Amino acid sequence: MRQDEITRWRDAVFASRQIITNKGTTSYIEALDLDSLSHPPPERLPKPVRDLIVKIAEKRELDPDCIVRIVRVNWSGVETIVDDDIVQQVPEGQDMLAEVTEAFGLQCSTTSISFLLMAAVEIRLTY
Repeated sequence: MRQDEITRWRDAVFASRQIITNKGTTSYIEALDLDSLSHPPPERLPKPVRDLIVKIAEKRELDPDCIVRIVRVNWSGVETIVDDDIVQQVPEGQDMLAEVTEAFGLQCSTTSISFLLMAAVEIRLTY
């Protein structure tokens, strides 16, 4: 099926009809109206983990280069390192609790003078 055919069928108005067969009652769907002007929704752009780091850094007034990792902690305590795949699965507008903790044994690799004394941190997200 071509893309324009898929779009037309996706936006169709359907009516359900029942028919009686020798094995019992079954139903089928009949397309009543196909909108030829409709377009599929635009594809969502990928959301890399770097965008999440920058947003959290702006809210917490941190240097994004000092955030060495983001860890998701679910409600049962299981910890997962957040990568691009996990960020893709997070729904838009998801509420999160962000805890900033010092990442022991790691150094901040910033060149910004205003954050020169900043320790490397990890963000622990709970959602």
